[in-house]
Amino acid sequence: RPDGAGPLLTDGSPAAGWPPVLKELGAAAVQIGVTQPFRADEQGQLLVDATTLRTLEQVQAFHEPGHLADTVRQAAQTLSPAAREQAMELAQRYERYDAAQRQAVQPGQEPSSVDEVVRQFEQLQTLRRQQFGEGVAQQLFGDDAAVTSRLIALMQTDPHPEAPLAEKALRAQSRYTAEQQSPP
Repeated sequence: RPDGAGPLLTDGSPAAGWPPVLKELGAAAVQIGVTQPFRADEQGQLLVDATTLRTLEQVQAFHEPGHLADTVRQAAQTLSPAAREQAMELAQRYERYDAAQRQAVQPGQEPSSVDEVVRQFEQLQTLRRQQFGEGVAQQLFGDDAAVTSRLIALMQTDPHPEAPLAEKALRAQSRYTAEQQSPP
């Protein structure tokens, strides 16, 4: 966009409020307004895992102000009434979490050291536990948190301790990728 406000949705509204996972994909890779459905387990209870987190991110990104319930109903339409209720409650908690996260993380305050990255990550983990409880936070964010923890550990053991944080992050990502590709 010429005004620098970021990509637009198909209706012309800015996508500045998109969650990070969708911002990384970019406007061209996202079907605007289409939300991945919530899923249930064999007992008909809402399945809560990393895929559910992606659905929550989509619901948060695509609902119009005041219409969260409509978007959740659409994403939960194939579920039992009990699971639909669980999805609604979880989406409301995610909406509160998203608002709290936006307040806690000030735009433009990028960490300048690994210690600051650790502090911010610990604050984020605390916020997640406060908003969702220990168990649900682990189910939703556990995979991402494990990757982040490993990347931080790799940055902490960077062979060039005086290097800028961005360089440490790039080397950590490269080392992590190599770890993931090597046989066990």
